[in-house]
Amino acid sequence: MRSSSTPAFAEYNIEQRSTTLHGSALVGAFAEDGPGPHMTVPHRHDFVELIWVSQGSGSHLIDTSEFEVAPRTLHIVAPGQVHCWHPADAPLDGTLVLFREEFLVSASDLPARVIRGGMTTPDDATARRIDRMLDDLREELAGDSPDRDEVVRFLLSALVTLCTRTHIEPARPRHTLAQTFLRIVRDEPRITLGVAECARRLNVTANHLAEVVAADTGRTPSAVIRAAVLLEAKRLLCRTSLTCTQVAAELSFEDPSYFSRFFRRETGVTPSAYRDAHSAAAA
Repeated sequence: MRSSSTPAFAEYNIEQRSTTLHGSALVGAFAEDGPGPHMTVPHRHDFVELIWVSQGSGSHLIDTSEFEVAPRTLHIVAPGQVHCWHPADAPLDGTLVLFREEFLVSASDLPARVIRGGMTTPDDATARRIDRMLDDLREELAGDSPDRDEVVRFLLSALVTLCTRTHIEPARPRHTLAQTFLRIVRDEPRITLGVAECARRLNVTANHLAEVVAADTGRTPSAVIRAAVLLEAKRLLCRTSLTCTQVAAELSFEDPSYFSRFFRRETGVTPSAYRDAHSAAAA
């Protein structure tokens, strides 16, 4: 779901890596699986990125915040955030963890998590636990057990939970108006949520809202709304026993067939096929 215009920032997706879990999760070395030529250029991606730095120095810019790069620091980049690295003399390396937000909740009872970008320096005990969790993730991803997806999902959820216990210095939003808009969309994922309605609630014109959101996220407001609706649809299909018609109603689609066409246009598969491919709904 990209704008037809050239994006303001470089973008790349997890599928463009040699991922070990069908485009949903990857654990690797930053030097090998990191941003490569994008490293020092402002760029974004549509998945969560955790970087557990093992060596190197310099700075890491996330949106409008600058964080120090040092060994045993954990850097978190949320989907859609613009970031880049400015390494000093020592080369930067560490463990890179990439995963899609919806992967944590697909076909399981795990709670949806709000990933916020920033940086934290865990205490020694927590750092050792992070090391062990990363080892467990690598081992599981390297295997071929039939329940590998589920184990990786729970290990990732545990890692994210442990990281949120630490004091994360958050990245400042690029623009408060865009952040408020994103919060509305996140809290009310429905297809009838229009850009004009959001603009009225935010006391700005639709054109101004579009300009700010495009500058902040690289996407149009309508594209952001569609992405939120699609993500919520995937969650409902995977985590509930609602029928496709009921999911459509939850997302304010008046016509279930329109929901099916929307979902297929955005994903390439029907809602039923997506549910079947992701182990059906939770009981």
